[in-house]
Amino acid sequence: MTYTVHTSPKPRRHDLDWLRVGAFAVLIAYHIGMFYVSWDWHTKSRFHSDAIEPVMRLVNPWRLPLLFLISGMALRYALDRVPVAQLCGLRLKRLGLPLMFGFFVLCAPQSYFELLQKGEIGADYWAFYMDYLDVDFEFSILTPAWNHLWYLLYLLVYTLIICAAAGPADRLAAYLDGSDNVWLGLGLLAIAPITFLVASIVLADRFPVTHDLINDWFTHAISLTAMLFGYLVARAPSFWRCVRQTGLWAAVCAATLGAVLVLDLSPVADGGTVRLIYAWCVIVAMLAAADRYLNCKTRLLTYLNKAILPYYVLHQTLIVSLGALTTANHLPLVLEVCLVTFGTVTGCLIGYELIRRVAWLRPLFGLPLRSPGSPANPIPSLSHR
Repeated sequence: MTYTVHTSPKPRRHDLDWLRVGAFAVLIAYHIGMFYVSWDWHTKSRFHSDAIEPVMRLVNPWRLPLLFLISGMALRYALDRVPVAQLCGLRLKRLGLPLMFGFFVLCAPQSYFELLQKGEIGADYWAFYMDYLDVDFEFSILTPAWNHLWYLLYLLVYTLIICAAAGPADRLAAYLDGSDNVWLGLGLLAIAPITFLVASIVLADRFPVTHDLINDWFTHAISLTAMLFGYLVARAPSFWRCVRQTGLWAAVCAATLGAVLVLDLSPVADGGTVRLIYAWCVIVAMLAAADRYLNCKTRLLTYLNKAILPYYVLHQTLIVSLGALTTANHLPLVLEVCLVTFGTVTGCLIGYELIRRVAWLRPLFGLPLRSPGSPANPIPSLSHR
């Protein structure tokens, strides 16, 4: 039997849009939490403790694999509509310009407040900034820095890799699109966590997470696998059939393994095995729940689909700056938390409203020069068979 890649336009897949928006919202909340936990981060609150670390441990394993998985699905549909070379050019502009702007401008305040809190520099920001741009000047951290924008760099690199392999990848995807075999679906559900586990065993200890692109092989093994897997199963009916049928069981397993992680009941939890299986169970449960309950369009979703990339680009600079300023002024804990949280959300909202109205700012935050007639990065519907 010959399989062909479907190229006809599909209705928008709103459930995956909601998942993507939700994953970014969780990521922003997670980074606010990083200011208050005992783990190492750019700046720390004077109230930092281990109080919210159990919740953070439940979020950490799945937040980024879910984003890369959905990004792979979006890429598959985009290549149905746009030639490979044209899409690569579009992605280079959409992701590359915010990355370069962040590298030289937007991430500088994060480095400034981090070094200021460490006592390595004085309060003169512009004197610091000249040294920040000097690649030969040595701080205790690497500058210029891309910090949280490593995600955009990795997403761009992975996009180019998958586009380069689009021919064979599309042939495999077309085969998966043409089969509703339940055993194939179960096999697809098992492939991702098995790949994650192998990567953990082989690479995790040798290549700790660095986000420096060059030596970050464990992160690549997890994130690129998730994105490629999303690309391949985006329209595979067997995969989605099994997701719907196993979603409840995945949720039960996720709850059980989450308890193991929080209570530290397993000697292998720290080795990553429980974390990886837990992460995949959460992702499957979320895909199933979203497929059933969230495939609906609202004005809020339309707005957030366009706003989410500028929000992401802005949010960590706001958190680090507001956090450093509030904790330096010895505010009470409740007031500090409220100011950091409310200030970050409000800053993202006001920042986006300004960015989308100023033509030259738009491409620096991942928006097209002119607002298109249709939403960016559409995720078409999957046929429910």
